[in-house]
Formats: sequence, C-alpha cells, structure tokens
Amino acid sequence: MKTKQIITILICLVIKVGVAQSEFDDEIRVNQVNNSYPSLSISAYQGLYPQGHPHIFMQNLGGTETSKLPTPSGSFLGTMIYAGYDGQTSVHVARISVSATDTFSSGYYPAKMNFQIGGTGTCCGINRMTIDGQTGNVGIGTTAPEEKLHVLGDALIEQTNGRSIKIDGYHGIETSGQTHWLHLNRYSDDNVAIGYNSTANVYLVQGGGNVGIGTTAPDSKLTVKGKIHAEEVKIDLSVPAPDYVFTKDYELLTLNEVQQHIAEKGHLPNIPSAKELETHGVELGVMNMKLLEKIEELMLYTIAQEEKIGNQEIRNRKLEIALQQQETINQELETKNLDIETRVQYLERIITNLIKD
Repeated sequence: MKTKQIITILICLVIKVGVAQSEFDDEIRVNQVNNSYPSLSISAYQGLYPQGHPHIFMQNLGGTETSKLPTPSGSFLGTMIYAGYDGQTSVHVARISVSATDTFSSGYYPAKMNFQIGGTGTCCGINRMTIDGQTGNVGIGTTAPEEKLHVLGDALIEQTNGRSIKIDGYHGIETSGQTHWLHLNRYSDDNVAIGYNSTANVYLVQGGGNVGIGTTAPDSKLTVKGKIHAEEVKIDLSVPAPDYVFTKDYELLTLNEVQQHIAEKGHLPNIPSAKELETHGVELGVMNMKLLEKIEELMLYTIAQEEKIGNQEIRNRKLEIALQQQETINQELETKNLDIETRVQYLERIITNLIKD
C-alpha cells in the first residue's frame, strides 16, 4: 500500500463506487469503469443527524499515532490536486492546499491556503492566490499579503450593470510607506484627499463639491494655492462685456476728471485699489472686463485726440497758406520798394546835377 502524507482521513459518507467505511490509513481510489463521470458523493440526512453536515476531514500531526506531537511548521494540512496526463507522465496542473506557517500550539494555529494553477512544470502549478489564516489577508500574485487585499501586478476593474467599488473607512489607496496615497472618506472630515507624504495635494470637499489643490480649505469649485501653468484658460463671464462704453449715453469722464480722481484716490476710476486687491484677490472675469472698459475708454480718448490733431492740422495748413501768400506779398512789396528806391536815387542825381548847374 502506498503511504501518504495525509495521516488520517475520516469520511462519514457512502461512496458511489460501493465503499462504505469510516476510517482509512491509505489512499482511496475511485476509478472509471462503466461510469462516464466517476465521482465521490457525500450526502447527509438531517432527519438522522440534525446537526450533521457533509464534510471531508483532513489532519496532519507531528510524531506518531501513539505519540502525537503538534503539527510542525511547513506541514501540509491537506491538499486537493487536479492532474492530467501528457502522454509520458502524470501532470499536476493545479493544487489547493493548506499548510502550517509555524508550529501549532494551544490557541495558536498559523496556516495559509494557497491556490496554484498553470505553468509548464509537472507538479502543482504556479501560486496564484494566498489567504493568510492569521491576518485574513488575501494575496494575488504574492504569498505574503500585507493588507486585506494585496495584488502584486496590474489589476483591471470594469463597471458593469451600474455597479461600482465602495471603500469604507479612513484609508483608501496608498503606496508602500504611505508616500503616495488616495484617501477616500477620511476619518477627520469624510472628504477625499490625494497627497504625497503627509500633505494633501488635491482635496475634494463633500457637499459643495469644491476642489482644492495645495489647500484643504477650498472656498470655490477649484481653489489653487500656488501657480497655475496652462496653455489656454476659458472663463464664462458673470458680468456684461463693456461695449456700453461706445453707446451715446455713456458718460465718459474728461481727462481732467480722470487726472483729478487719480490725484485724490491713487488709482483709475472703477478699478479696485491695491489694498482691495490684496485683501479680496482678483476675479479674472470681472477684472478683465474692467480693464477692457479702460481700453475702450482710452480708445475714445484717442479718437477725440485724433480729431483735435486733425483739426489742428487743418488750421496749421491754412496758416501755412496764409504765410505763403504773405511771403508773396512781401516779395512783391520788396520788389516795388527796390524799384522806388532806384527811381529815388535817379531823381536825387538829377536834382544834384541841376543844383550844380
């Protein structure tokens, strides 16, 4: 008889192949003869045993049958092996096993359950999942799970039928050593935080849905404590665009009035002072419209100044023409004066000659 690691198997059952026993010291074989689906069937009848239930009992002890010792560390408490045949040898492609991770003692029964399948070897397969009996941690891709679910490798979670993932409690998702983390439903304020080390870099507040970057107290839908680098920013206006500046009934201050306001207030009309900006900050949409208002006002001043300059140029041109005409007259007068002067000199010579005679 082939002796197995499993020392005792107690089976309270009736085996379909016709075996009816309560205890075995060796293996039980169920071979296919005329049945296409050889099986091991366990049935219980509550009428006979109200507290009974079908079960397979596996036990691995230390020592001998007459001198039992605690189950030693590393011992398999039981295994279920799934095998095939490759034409040359029996191939164990999968195994479910429970093994002791330390020596048993009273009240201390450390063990883990391994699920193995796949691979190219002929024995037992590759370990795919482990359940730690002491912590209750489940490991996928690792035999030493550190959390309730520890996945070594990539994971894909797909939403189907409107279902979602729910995470309760303080901790959400963290890397090793809590360096990078995502906290959902934080114990202190029931909000969502994404951070590095002990700093909450991104903060989502419940209720209003405000998001904070670099701050845990966002007072708007998006509050950023620090600089923002963006290729483009689009802002929906909460105030009207200042095209009203170009309407006929718009009261445009004169430049003297603007100058007087600057002298008294220290800033442009309808523009917040530096103190107000430092206290309340700058609302980009509102401030951009105020600045556009000043640009449009400046355009009106420029147009008015252009009209004055144009009128002045016309007046200057008229003065230039008048000056040119006056110069022509002056030249004509100078010519006439020269002619008169020549005649006078001629007459003076004649008179002088007459007097001499």
